[in-house]
Amino acid sequence: MDKFLIIGSGDFCCPSDFKERCVIACDGGLDHCAAHGIDPYRIIGDMDSVSPESLGHFKDRQMTVFPVKKDKTDIELGIELAFELGAKDIVLTGVLSGTRLDHTLCNIQLLKKCADRGIAARAINATNDIFLLKGGMSADIADTGRYISVMPLCERAEGLTMTGFEYPLCGHTLELGTSLCVSNKISGKKGTVSLDKGVIAIISAED
Repeated sequence: MDKFLIIGSGDFCCPSDFKERCVIACDGGLDHCAAHGIDPYRIIGDMDSVSPESLGHFKDRQMTVFPVKKDKTDIELGIELAFELGAKDIVLTGVLSGTRLDHTLCNIQLLKKCADRGIAARAINATNDIFLLKGGMSADIADTGRYISVMPLCERAEGLTMTGFEYPLCGHTLELGTSLCVSNKISGKKGTVSLDKGVIAIISAED
């Protein structure tokens, strides 16, 4: 199994193919497993936010417990465990939350940890789907009626080209501190985004 679903304690959204994925529950993500009838393959984290009921329900599953005072978040530990288990495709849910913006921003940046290893990864909740694109890569995005926004995760994202969009770009340099590429729309059946240098986040979102 090389497809993984990593579940955190934030806003939960179950992907349609979750039954084809090996599930890693990170701390409070175990409560989502209990609530939605999902059987985790591994459980990891400091267990400071999961309910005692969920811990008891899954007491027979393999669990790796870390101290609360540590240098990595539970989600990063879950991602690294997926690497160890041979992940090639990772979906993260329960990692985007309005209550802890620091964790949300960190979890989006952790997608780069996957991209640097050539592992496909995205973070989802009910209204957002986020993945990263590095320089030298391109991505086709099917039209689902959602907004498509592009944001740089570096000082300068160079050679950004967007075709098949209502607001196309060709070889543009996208710098931090601009809203230029927010709330675009695909104009046909699909849009294509490519980048020469840097890293961008591509966000498919709905209200």
